[in-house]
Amino acid sequence: MRKQKSIQAIKNPSPLIKPPTSYLDHDDFLPTVGIFTCPSNINQGAVPFAGNHGFFSEIFQFLRKQGMICYVFLADGIHENGIKGYYYSDNRWNKSNFPFPNVIYNRVPSRNYEKSNEFSEVVTFCRERDIPFFNPRFVDKYEMNELLIDTPILTPYLPQTLLYTNEQDLLESLKKWGKIYVKPVSGKRGEGIFTLEESKNGILYQDYKKIRTYLSIEQFITNSDFLTSRGYILQKAIEPKTLRGNRYDYRVLVHSRSSDGFKVSAVSVRMAMEQQLTTHNHLGGKAISYNRVKNSDLEYQFNVIASEIGRQLSQRIGFFGEFTIDVGEDEKDQLHIFEVNVKPMQFTERSIERIRYEQLSILFKSLSK
Repeated sequence: MRKQKSIQAIKNPSPLIKPPTSYLDHDDFLPTVGIFTCPSNINQGAVPFAGNHGFFSEIFQFLRKQGMICYVFLADGIHENGIKGYYYSDNRWNKSNFPFPNVIYNRVPSRNYEKSNEFSEVVTFCRERDIPFFNPRFVDKYEMNELLIDTPILTPYLPQTLLYTNEQDLLESLKKWGKIYVKPVSGKRGEGIFTLEESKNGILYQDYKKIRTYLSIEQFITNSDFLTSRGYILQKAIEPKTLRGNRYDYRVLVHSRSSDGFKVSAVSVRMAMEQQLTTHNHLGGKAISYNRVKNSDLEYQFNVIASEIGRQLSQRIGFFGEFTIDVGEDEKDQLHIFEVNVKPMQFTERSIERIRYEQLSILFKSLSK
């Protein structure tokens, strides 16, 4: 039914703006994929929408080669007869009119925008027209932990975690765990993360730029505005496995496979180099070959974790067709789930991005049937 609507819309385009002729010449340019984002709040030239433009252009070009219509759109682009959106051609984004999509890929980068009336109206629009919409929204670190902690399969993989509310939380967690990671609840790309550790000289503070010692936790709080600016979680630190003296962890890419549930599509291994706090590339980490560390037990555990996280997310929040899991491993080979990202960033490995686009293509087709 949705395919028939798209074919009709292509043959009878809205007069708002004439679509590119290449989109009108082939009825087999199906399904139609709408990439939903929000307006840009910074000057990005002629592009009025926010998000990773490089990722948008790459997936647009990949899907078009697969025979799909794909476009980026904003909430105000939805009209009675179609959607006014953007397509990528000649190294730039061009505006045109498109048929309603068969599936909408939510790539809104703003948590605040997802709480807006505009966002809610788009969700309602999808519901009324029976258009699949994924991934439905951001899930912050603490909500994710609370969602997964009651799952027996996943509990052994979750580091002990506490929502920071006051000074007493810091005192108790340091006394109990000795060393803790302090993470912004809504942080991304490792930004804002630091550790606190009890030492003989007081409290050792470390972020990816500096190390400093405070005489007491009270002095740290008095001389720091970290914990007053936004929400944080406190997480028990693990002693990570190392390779040639550098810590490393895994970034696991997961997709829904229709009747097969959720499966691992690819695994990236990231190694810390310039600092040992995080392994994020923009903070000095680098990607290394998964073949250097993988084994059959690791593969099995990744798929167990991925399957259960996907099931829990989709049952309790909504359909998440794609997500990544940041997983660490300690010296005893125990895996630890550091984070689940429901709107994954791009991978530095082009081979993994290729796999990602292929899996998204399959997912878009399956959702459009």
